[in-house]
Amino acid sequence: VEYHSQKGKYFCKESTLRASIIAYFKMPKNVSKRKYVSMVNGSLRPTKRPDLDNVAKIVLDALNGVAYADDSQICELYITKYYSEQPRVVLRLEEITDGKE
Repeated sequence: VEYHSQKGKYFCKESTLRASIIAYFKMPKNVSKRKYVSMVNGSLRPTKRPDLDNVAKIVLDALNGVAYADDSQICELYITKYYSEQPRVVLRLEEITDGKE
Protein backbone atom coordinates (compact mmCIF):
# COMPACT_ATOMS: atom_id res chain seq x y z
CA VAL A 1 0.00 0.00 0.00
CA GLU A 2 1.31 3.41 -0.94
CA TYR A 3 -0.05 6.24 1.19
CA HIS A 4 0.18 9.89 0.23
CA SER A 5 -1.15 12.70 2.40
CA GLN A 6 -0.34 16.32 2.85
CA LYS A 7 3.09 16.33 4.49
CA GLY A 8 2.51 12.76 5.74
CA LYS A 9 0.50 14.11 8.64
CA TYR A 10 -2.29 12.78 10.83
CA PHE A 11 -5.49 14.70 10.11
CA CYS A 12 -7.24 16.06 13.20
CA LYS A 13 -10.81 15.02 13.96
CA GLU A 14 -12.19 18.35 12.70
CA SER A 15 -10.71 17.83 9.23
CA THR A 16 -12.96 17.19 6.25
CA LEU A 17 -11.17 14.81 3.89
CA ARG A 18 -11.01 13.66 0.27
CA ALA A 19 -9.69 10.16 -0.45
CA SER A 20 -8.52 8.89 -3.82
CA ILE A 21 -7.87 5.16 -4.07
CA ILE A 22 -6.40 3.33 -7.06
CA ALA A 23 -6.40 -0.46 -6.74
CA TYR A 24 -4.04 -2.24 -9.12
CA PHE A 25 -4.89 -5.92 -9.57
CA LYS A 26 -2.58 -8.74 -10.60
CA MET A 27 -2.52 -9.51 -14.29
CA PRO A 28 -4.30 -12.81 -15.02
CA LYS A 29 -2.18 -15.66 -16.33
CA ASN A 30 -2.70 -17.07 -19.81
CA VAL A 31 -4.29 -14.09 -21.54
CA SER A 32 -3.82 -13.27 -25.20
CA LYS A 33 -1.24 -10.69 -26.19
CA ARG A 34 -4.06 -8.39 -27.35
CA LYS A 35 -5.87 -8.62 -24.00
CA TYR A 36 -2.59 -8.16 -22.15
CA VAL A 37 -1.89 -4.91 -24.03
CA SER A 38 -5.44 -3.72 -23.28
CA MET A 39 -4.94 -4.48 -19.58
CA VAL A 40 -1.61 -2.66 -19.43
CA ASN A 41 -2.92 0.48 -21.16
CA GLY A 42 -6.05 0.57 -18.98
CA SER A 43 -8.66 -0.02 -21.68
CA LEU A 44 -9.53 -3.44 -20.19
CA ARG A 45 -10.30 -3.10 -16.51
CA PRO A 46 -10.87 -5.70 -13.77
CA THR A 47 -14.47 -6.64 -13.14
CA LYS A 48 -13.62 -9.32 -10.61
CA ARG A 49 -13.93 -9.21 -6.85
CA PRO A 50 -13.39 -7.44 -4.61
CA ASP A 51 -15.98 -4.83 -5.48
CA LEU A 52 -14.92 -1.18 -5.31
CA ASP A 53 -17.01 -0.51 -2.21
CA ASN A 54 -15.26 -3.36 -0.40
CA VAL A 55 -11.82 -2.05 -1.39
CA ALA A 56 -12.76 1.38 -0.04
CA LYS A 57 -14.14 -0.08 3.19
CA ILE A 58 -10.99 -2.12 3.89
CA VAL A 59 -8.57 0.72 3.11
CA LEU A 60 -10.46 3.46 4.93
CA ASP A 61 -11.24 1.35 8.02
CA ALA A 62 -7.57 0.35 8.28
CA LEU A 63 -6.57 4.01 8.55
CA ASN A 64 -8.90 4.83 11.47
CA GLY A 65 -6.69 6.19 14.23
CA VAL A 66 -3.63 6.05 11.94
CA ALA A 67 -4.19 8.80 9.34
CA TYR A 68 -7.36 10.34 10.79
CA ALA A 69 -9.62 9.99 13.80
CA ASP A 70 -12.44 8.20 11.94
CA ASP A 71 -13.31 7.38 8.36
CA SER A 72 -16.55 9.34 8.78
CA GLN A 73 -14.33 12.37 8.05
CA ILE A 74 -14.13 11.24 4.40
CA CYS A 75 -16.61 13.45 2.53
CA GLU A 76 -15.32 12.82 -1.01
CA LEU A 77 -14.18 9.46 -2.34
CA TYR A 78 -12.72 8.55 -5.73
CA ILE A 79 -11.84 4.94 -6.42
CA THR A 80 -10.74 3.04 -9.52
CA LYS A 81 -9.48 -0.43 -10.44
CA TYR A 82 -6.78 -1.29 -12.98
CA TYR A 83 -4.60 -4.24 -13.90
CA SER A 84 -0.86 -4.04 -13.29
CA GLU A 85 2.21 -6.22 -13.23
CA GLN A 86 2.82 -4.68 -9.79
CA PRO A 87 -0.39 -5.17 -7.76
CA ARG A 88 -0.83 -2.49 -5.11
CA VAL A 89 -3.19 0.07 -3.63
CA VAL A 90 -2.37 3.77 -3.89
CA LEU A 91 -4.15 6.13 -1.51
CA ARG A 92 -4.08 9.91 -1.49
CA LEU A 93 -5.68 11.84 1.36
CA GLU A 94 -6.30 15.57 1.21
CA GLU A 95 -7.99 18.02 3.49
CA ILE A 96 -10.88 19.74 1.73
CA THR A 97 -10.31 23.46 2.01
CA ASP A 98 -12.78 24.92 -0.48
CA GLY A 99 -14.07 27.48 2.05
CA LYS A 100 -17.58 26.00 2.30
CA GLU A 101 -19.01 25.66 5.77
